[in-house]
Amino acid sequence: MQHKPGAIILNPVNKQRRSIALLLAAVIPFLLITGCTVQNSGTAQPVVTVRNLPQNILAMTLSVSADDFGTITVPIPDTGITELTVIVPAGTDRTFEITVYPTPENVVTEYKGSQTVDLAAGESTGVLVTLDIESMKILVPDAEGNRIVQIDDMDGPGWIEKNNTALGIGPTIYPWDIDIDGSGRIYFAHNGNTTGGAIIYRIDSMADISAEPLVVKDGGFVALTVDRTNDLLYYSDGSSLWQSDLDGNSEQSLSLAGPPEVYSINGIAMGESGYLYIAGTYFNGAAQIPYVFQYDPAGQTVVNYRDMSGYGGDCWDALLTGNTVLAAVNGSNNKMVSLSKDLQTENGVLAQDPVSSDPMLGPRRFLSEANSTLYILDEEMSYNDSVNRILSIEDESGTGWTTFYPGDIGKTYFGFFLPPV
Repeated sequence: MQHKPGAIILNPVNKQRRSIALLLAAVIPFLLITGCTVQNSGTAQPVVTVRNLPQNILAMTLSVSADDFGTITVPIPDTGITELTVIVPAGTDRTFEITVYPTPENVVTEYKGSQTVDLAAGESTGVLVTLDIESMKILVPDAEGNRIVQIDDMDGPGWIEKNNTALGIGPTIYPWDIDIDGSGRIYFAHNGNTTGGAIIYRIDSMADISAEPLVVKDGGFVALTVDRTNDLLYYSDGSSLWQSDLDGNSEQSLSLAGPPEVYSINGIAMGESGYLYIAGTYFNGAAQIPYVFQYDPAGQTVVNYRDMSGYGGDCWDALLTGNTVLAAVNGSNNKMVSLSKDLQTENGVLAQDPVSSDPMLGPRRFLSEANSTLYILDEEMSYNDSVNRILSIEDESGTGWTTFYPGDIGKTYFGFFLPPV
């Protein structure tokens, strides 16, 4: 799709009655909203630039709001527009909000972004609106099931699974981690554990029939994360960490030196200001100790860290949500540990449903956080696929504890990381 500039004229004049007329002049769409007069000191013509616009869009809207004229929402007729001129009354605290609804095959169901600015009469300043994921479907890396799976929600509708054949890949796939970029493209880390078996694949959506290998190395990749702000990709084979652009180019091997040194990596997640959170281990000279690290890729240094050995298991993954870092711990005591962003303070521990006392089986991977819900890959630790499940909660205290088993809708059980015996 060719993205192009456009223009929208907003003349908000009456909060009670508005009429919309669509005029086409050359290739530039205009939306004109007319009515009675709003008191203002002239108009401004800011240029709104939209960042992270996905390729396949069903609908797109622009809302402009302010105290003196309320909120006006209009459809943007050409969903390929990434830059548009908006004519609005001048004044303070003008909020521009873009909402995008992708086509159904996309894993993201809604994007949203906003920016608030003060506008003087005649001003044509730039307004950057960066879209972020507002809601999305659930993506599952099913390593021993040799597939990636997408479902709409925790009831299992919209089930789509892709194995190597469906993705145009020769060898069997073992997806150990999965993430998406700002446009909704899907990346997954293949852990082939062989020569040329470490591969980062990308597909545009679950409708894609040809996965693109971006990075190929020996061994196997165990973790990845996408920096959707800076369009960077981070991935690890368990002992090393690399950074590249979203096409796998400009690759850089990152030092994991401490103190304390990151000895091994199980999971990685984006933090604020480009920082990473790494779930893994530190080697004290005698044994590997489970740790969570806050890591600065720019300086290639550990900024903060926490010894997790007191929680009774290995630390498999981490996730920043709001002002909290969550750590997935599994082993003799399966739990999710809530920490401060600097990892210095424990905020709480969740090991079971606070209502039914249903215990965590073995949290291995934070799948995503969307729709105000956290999704966790929860694996039974005695090699019993039939109880492997997705666990969803609304907050770190376990509110809204809900589980999903593929067998409930007649699908093959999840394999996750432990091969069945």
